[in-house]
Amino acid sequence: MAQTKTSVQPSAANFLEDEPAVAGYLLALRASGRADKTVHTYAQSLEAIRRFSVGRGMPALAALSTEHLR
Repeated sequence: MAQTKTSVQPSAANFLEDEPAVAGYLLALRASGRADKTVHTYAQSLEAIRRFSVGRGMPALAALSTEHLR
């Protein structure tokens, strides 16, 4: 039996539960027809930004400003 692909890896699951804005963004990407690999890459990138910001005591991902990212 062939395995089905998921566009978001399990490692990102907890992250998505805590960030509804991110889950909505990824859903919108899927709805617009983006490839599963593209959605997965975006999810990985957002998870990396989240880890970076949390590690430096910054706000949640949805609350980050361009100043935080600079």
